[in-house]
Amino acid sequence: MSDLIRILLVDDDEDDFLLTREMIQETGGRFVVEWISTYRDAIRAIKNETHDVYLIDYRLGERDGLDLVRSAIAGGCKAPLIMMTGAGDRRVDMAALAAGAVDYLVKERLSAELLERSIRYALERKRNEQLLHDAGERLEAQVAGRTAELTVSNRRLQGQIEDRKQAEQTLIEREIQLRASEERYRIICEKSSDGIAILQGGKAVFVNPALAGIMKTSKGLLLESPVMNGFHDSYRKTFLGLVLTSPTWTEGRKRIQFEKARKVLSRWGVCMV
Repeated sequence: MSDLIRILLVDDDEDDFLLTREMIQETGGRFVVEWISTYRDAIRAIKNETHDVYLIDYRLGERDGLDLVRSAIAGGCKAPLIMMTGAGDRRVDMAALAAGAVDYLVKERLSAELLERSIRYALERKRNEQLLHDAGERLEAQVAGRTAELTVSNRRLQGQIEDRKQAEQTLIEREIQLRASEERYRIICEKSSDGIAILQGGKAVFVNPALAGIMKTSKGLLLESPVMNGFHDSYRKTFLGLVLTSPTWTEGRKRIQFEKARKVLSRWGVCMV
């Protein structure tokens, strides 16, 4: 890759071009200087993007250097633009920098050293700007990628939250339904004229008032002891004889005996569940 620095001088005065080229050559740098004298040709050359830096004279016939700088910047020119003028004018100086020029040089004060430094600084500044721009784009890409990942994660989390809320709501509704069903069952049992008991491990965990009345005792006493203790000995032996089964019986035989016991208790006015 060549390390030559290609310079385009835009100036409608050929003598100024020759003087400027001579000063550049005096610096001993690896510069190649080309010359264009009109605004229109300069616009075409800048669009081609074949030069590293542009030296633009303020006077260009019908158009001036400020117009060229603005057009070049608007057209996407990335190379540095240096404005040059025959005499110092602060107004032009400020306007040139505002338009996008990186430096402003007065020809009558120009030297080879000053010109070379201006070109070198302009190139270094543009290089740093490009590095900063590239770093910014990489950072934006990383931020965009991370933002996309966070967006996906957030949507997934929101979905999980919604699923959990739905599951919790379903459980709450089922719990309400279960409690309502239990309450209806309790009311039915409490108002039933049949004696009803719920047994667990041989002891009553629930007895209704009718059963307490049949057995002529209180619900509290029935709940504190094996429920069969409240029956007459002959009733209890009959019931136990029906429900005590041989270890070798099948589940079907056990169920038959349980149903027989249920019928016996039913004749006594007791409902077994």
